[in-house]
Amino acid sequence: MKKASIFIALIIICFEAKAQKDTLGLNIPIKDESVVYEGIVETPGALQKDLFKNAKQWFVDYFNSSKDVIQNEDKESGRIIGKGIILFIGSS
Repeated sequence: MKKASIFIALIIICFEAKAQKDTLGLNIPIKDESVVYEGIVETPGALQKDLFKNAKQWFVDYFNSSKDVIQNEDKESGRIIGKGIILFIGSS
């Protein structure tokens, strides 16, 4: 009987967790079934070449292989497109 009660409790917990869109209480942007963070940050006085260099350095610092993560880059336009996974362990 004890095993059946534990089993039923686990099933209920699984359904409750699946029913929630955001189990950590975070505002996670979903686009085409993927998490997407994008935006523009104004940096008055900063040079495009410096921002581009800093963005590439961020990829190097946060991923094991930035070459595997960066999908496209255009130094002239200052645009970098990357795809990678960052593990986030949050507290609720």
